[in-house]
Amino acid sequence: MDYSKYGSDKETEHQYFSRVYENLFGHLKGTPVTFLELGLWGGGCMKMWQDFFACPDTVIVGLDKEPIQEGMAGDGRFFYQGDQIEEALLDGMSKKHGPWDVIIDDASHAGHPTFASLMTLWKHLKHNGIYVVEDIFYAWPHAHNRQPDGDGQMINVLHEVIKNLPEFGIEQFHIDYWGNSGVLWLVKATST
Repeated sequence: MDYSKYGSDKETEHQYFSRVYENLFGHLKGTPVTFLELGLWGGGCMKMWQDFFACPDTVIVGLDKEPIQEGMAGDGRFFYQGDQIEEALLDGMSKKHGPWDVIIDDASHAGHPTFASLMTLWKHLKHNGIYVVEDIFYAWPHAHNRQPDGDGQMINVLHEVIKNLPEFGIEQFHIDYWGNSGVLWLVKATST
């Protein structure tokens, strides 16, 4: 699959598919998946995920502060405009479309909002579901001036997650590091 045609940086810049996602989500291809992504960068990734999972019953939901390109929503793809720290919005989307098989946070790349989303959405993740936080070593402090973990807050997120592994019911905890980027993924225990 040519991931570059969707306008996403998930493979072109970060190589997430070849390094992580093919292995992590490959077993879900062809099955109905409930999928949520925070941070859409124009929305092309919604079509990319729909093509990746290749099942007509898959539900792709995206949230972003900014509008997405026309035509990205529809046909099993749903877009919500808002902030990843809006608990009521996250709960409402989750009640309408979830529980989730997969959640990806590619939104703020900052500690506080990332942890707030995790705390809100974890209860809406299915047992054995996968929660991913992209770009854990990036911070976007001023006008997208990339500085690896510039404010240190993502390290605090990792610390809190590690400290609370049993309480969260996390069965697997992984970090993939490459260049100045990185992906954290958590797999929720089969039962808690």
